[in-house]
Amino acid sequence: MFSELRKEDMLLFFREWMRVKKSGEYIAYDVTSFSSYGKGIPELEWGYNRDREKLPQINMGMYYGEKSGLPLYYRIYPGSISDKTHLKHMVSDNCFIENQKARFVMDRGFYSAENLQYLVSEGCRFVIALPRSLKYCAELIRKHRGELIDHSQYRLGNGLPYGKAFDVTELGFRMRVHLYYSPEKAVLESESLYELLDRQERELSMMEEPPDRKLRYDRYFHINRARDGKLGYIRNYKAIDEQLAQGGFFLIAETDFKKTSGEILELYRRRDVVEKSFDDLKNELDMKRLRCHGSETAQGKTFVAFLALIVRSYMLGKLTPMLRQNSYPFRKILLELDKISSFTLSANAKPLLTNPLSKLQRTIFETLEIPIPTEPV
Repeated sequence: MFSELRKEDMLLFFREWMRVKKSGEYIAYDVTSFSSYGKGIPELEWGYNRDREKLPQINMGMYYGEKSGLPLYYRIYPGSISDKTHLKHMVSDNCFIENQKARFVMDRGFYSAENLQYLVSEGCRFVIALPRSLKYCAELIRKHRGELIDHSQYRLGNGLPYGKAFDVTELGFRMRVHLYYSPEKAVLESESLYELLDRQERELSMMEEPPDRKLRYDRYFHINRARDGKLGYIRNYKAIDEQLAQGGFFLIAETDFKKTSGEILELYRRRDVVEKSFDDLKNELDMKRLRCHGSETAQGKTFVAFLALIVRSYMLGKLTPMLRQNSYPFRKILLELDKISSFTLSANAKPLLTNPLSKLQRTIFETLEIPIPTEPV
């Protein structure tokens, strides 16, 4: 059945399904990977494996509506292609699926100057976390860190960081960069850095040859040969102090221009819905392994799993208040629905329930806004 599903029909489904996207809503975009032992799937390639499995994989890029709470679109691509490289190809589908001038929320893994310039040229808006290592980001922190630390006018609320927005044009267009400072994050990053320094120093003390540059010991240490021929090293205090000065800061860029620093932070944090969705897809819907050996079968199975994810996401969105109120796990709802069975008396007759619905089953149907099944008179 999976292999008989045509790619053309899937694309037509996506074009119709994208109409459930709410007007003006931001789309959380992220990527996951599926590993496989299969031999007949050309898209399977070695790449960055998010589950740390030593297997070839395929990648899945997904759009997820932040207001609708529903998966909207996905695209499969070879496992060796990096996430940031594939972004353009994902966005190029927007015309066919009628998603022009979309609004994206993405993590820093998708950042590149070329990607952001491309999104702007396509009329798309974005909210994206920025790496602190970027030259203009490091300069923003250096220049404005004193304005944020412990200045109450920039505190965004109880339990929230300090934040202030700046207009930036380094990429050839105007975007707004929100600079945030969290004292709690600063403490954690400082402790983590000193733990790293102590560990690397112990490891260097046991080495006879300089470590490979790829291991990056030279980021915080000056390493050379001593006069006695032994490995010499000393901490690079300038580099360490520069890293400590960035501690607690993080940056988010956007081209909305209408939202406050607090609203942008809330919008960005809501993008974790797509990560939870990937977790459901792999663990609850059994897609951690493809368990198939042909490209057409893999594509069809992934599509059916995506449909199941839509149903699961819809049910969770509707049932969450009831689940929280009664401390029910979602699996209890599925098991309760699984008890329902029906029969028919003739070919043209409506199905009848074998047993009356329980109170909980009726509540589930009503909450999901689904008509209650027919019962015998």
